[in-house]
Amino acid sequence: MGLVSRAFWRAGGLLVVAVLLTSLVGCSSAPATRSVDLSKELGGVDATFVVADLSTKVTRVHDPARAATGFTPASTFKIPNSMIALETGVLRDANSVIAWEPARDPVPDDMPEAWKGDQTLKTAFRHSVVWFYREVARRIGPERMQAWLDRLDYGNRSIGGGVDVFWLRGDLKISANEQVAFLTRFVKRTLPISATTSATLREIMLIEEGSGYRLYGKTGTSAPPGEMQLGWLVGFVETDSPRSTHVFAFNMSDPRVWEDYPRDRRIAIVKSLLQALGVLPRGAE
Repeated sequence: MGLVSRAFWRAGGLLVVAVLLTSLVGCSSAPATRSVDLSKELGGVDATFVVADLSTKVTRVHDPARAATGFTPASTFKIPNSMIALETGVLRDANSVIAWEPARDPVPDDMPEAWKGDQTLKTAFRHSVVWFYREVARRIGPERMQAWLDRLDYGNRSIGGGVDVFWLRGDLKISANEQVAFLTRFVKRTLPISATTSATLREIMLIEEGSGYRLYGKTGTSAPPGEMQLGWLVGFVETDSPRSTHVFAFNMSDPRVWEDYPRDRRIAIVKSLLQALGVLPRGAE
């Protein structure tokens, strides 16, 4: 082999090594999904939990098959419903009021007292006031609602079943994986919504602020015809040390979700799962 050939081989070899190293670095930053077993923390509950670390791009999933299954979003749809209402001008801000008209929107006796009376966007989101969001959807209308579901790429995008009930007992379905993808785009500010709408959503979605963390989210509960009761909690958590954001989606099926797994218990379960995965410190309050 001549001097020129040897020099070329060395240069070529260095190039190959450089290309391989670049490929490995690129692969290390690519999104990864890992299966985790949280059965002990869940105590046998039929559930899935998906949590995506936006810094490391690693997503951890308990029960991947369930995580990929579409379910009725129930009141977790209040997140996109609020976005659409703000973007279309149906609501102005978190303090926008809709007057309660009992004749139009009767509240069953077994529903919370907080549902009775006029509501702002903030109170309706906090107390998950169904009549408020049904009226919001009517004011948005089916054409604008469908157009926005398409723009947001939310679940299967279907509003079949009625513009004011499609997320409760209609055709709309979304999986835990899709919830995480949607909320990731919200957190990263890549959804087609304004900065003002984004700020308002963050304001109304704040569940609690503890020592070094902020938990945002929304619960949802439903009993679709012929199906077991379903419970959701979706959202994201920001931590200060280390500084990170994790987007999550939890859903479960149980005959007594309403009675045995109300909002506060689901929040406690999700916090325990986040602690088990090291996202929140043990005993985070």
